[in-house]
Amino acid sequence: MRAYAVGYNERRMYYLELKVKAFDVLGNKCAVCGWDDVRCLQIDHKVAFKDDKNQLRGIKLLTAIAYETVEVGSYQLLCANHNWIKRIEKQENRNGKVEKMKIKGGIQNVPPNLRYLAELALNYKQNQ
Repeated sequence: MRAYAVGYNERRMYYLELKVKAFDVLGNKCAVCGWDDVRCLQIDHKVAFKDDKNQLRGIKLLTAIAYETVEVGSYQLLCANHNWIKRIEKQENRNGKVEKMKIKGGIQNVPPNLRYLAELALNYKQNQ
């Protein structure tokens, strides 16, 4: 067995147990539509952080929610669809920071399969 594989199953089981506890604390379903398939659920920060240093992610976030050492009301479970919808509507990037969307060269330079999302983002930005 390779050195990096030693203990992998134990670490994976620990991670999954934390995830189950954290999801239990957050209600085990999407806060918007009630979808309860855990394969599609994601933990979402209700308010995007401005300072990336204080943002918990990954196993640290799961541990904090599972043992309720953070303000649990600051987090919610969303299905993947509603999490992406929220990210687009609130213009959050991957790090949770709010950023302005820039589409260089206009809508024509966006690939056809993403054009609908780009139009939604531009319309949202114009209505703000």
